[in-house]
Amino acid sequence: MSTLATQHAADPILLEGLRDHALKIEDVVLSNGTSSTYYVDVKQAMLLPALARIVGREIARLAHEANASAVGGMIVGAIPIACAALVAQPNEDLVAFIVRKDRKEHGLQRWIEGPDEFLKKDTRCLVVDDVVTTGRSTIEAIEKVRHILEMRRASLEALTKRLMDVESIDADELKKIVEENSPTPLVVPGTEAPMRLAPPEAISPEVAAIEKSG
Repeated sequence: MSTLATQHAADPILLEGLRDHALKIEDVVLSNGTSSTYYVDVKQAMLLPALARIVGREIARLAHEANASAVGGMIVGAIPIACAALVAQPNEDLVAFIVRKDRKEHGLQRWIEGPDEFLKKDTRCLVVDDVVTTGRSTIEAIEKVRHILEMRRASLEALTKRLMDVESIDADELKKIVEENSPTPLVVPGTEAPMRLAPPEAISPEVAAIEKSG
């Protein structure tokens, strides 16, 4: 995991917008259980067009500096930030993704929503969030992204190897290949299967802890 430091001064219009629309002076309980006399509800500001454009340009610039080709993070806080960067980027070389707190129990049973063809093991991702207290949810998002992209790579490598031997495969064989190379539910678009749990030895302790806390 690497961090990205920026030397750019904060945008004064953004700071004013956060103060006017996001800063709430009241007693609140934070996600880590501690109390605070104020809260910065960034979504209040990020869902305004002028502030979303500023944040989108800044995040797109940071993604470019980090050589990242995807930006996203944990639902819900990362959604407006990632989408703002998606539409504010000068070039169309950045995609967005969303990390779910809980895996869907139907359809493709995804942890991560995003364009599969651009989200692979070697994809460099910029993970964002609107508010950080302890950073736990951001760390969970990073670990989930790493885990899913690793599974996708294993499935795609097995599929590529098989297609070197035959001209085509049918849906049943595709499903079998993905099942054999995915310790958790299927991750290739267009396939479905009942949810099945990975054997304990197939999941790292860090990922197992994330899945348990999710």
